[in-house]
Amino acid sequence: TLFRSANVVIVSGYEAVKETLVNKSEDTADRPPLPLLKMLGHKENCGGVVMARYGQGWKDMRRFSLSTLRDFGLGKKSLEERVTQEAGFLCSAFERNEGHPFDPHFIVNNAVSNVICSVVFGDRFEYDDKKFQTLLHHVEDSLTAGSGLLPQLISFAPVLMHIPGLARKVLQPQENIFNCMKEIGRA
Repeated sequence: TLFRSANVVIVSGYEAVKETLVNKSEDTADRPPLPLLKMLGHKENCGGVVMARYGQGWKDMRRFSLSTLRDFGLGKKSLEERVTQEAGFLCSAFERNEGHPFDPHFIVNNAVSNVICSVVFGDRFEYDDKKFQTLLHHVEDSLTAGSGLLPQLISFAPVLMHIPGLARKVLQPQENIFNCMKEIGRA
């Protein structure tokens, strides 16, 4: 298709919004198809939990993910211990700035990512690990770029992806993440 059209329903008023989002949530819960995901290689039923369209596949993946995360310690004392341990590292990182002003954004991102990494991989990254910092910056760039004008235009008019060089420009942040993850995996 040259242009993507989407059905839109406008709901107004507290009772109507409550009816739509609470009582009829299964009828209204979905995400639009995103051409950029297709360009990244996502198939119809391969969006994981975060990017998947709502339906039985999403429900199955969510159930599996929650079950697996529980096996890794989600909702158990061990996860609380990992968070507490990482909070100690975070406080130490803050103290190293010795009262000087600093931007805590990436240090906090690093701490949150370390909790996830400790659950999934059983290990964490130091706050001065250059490869991991690079990965976190690439993730940040990807999230910022994904909401930019160009991706929005491509979602509206997927035919724009056929302009030479445009796909590479739009998908570069994701490619940077994949390359960085490969590099970390080799280490």
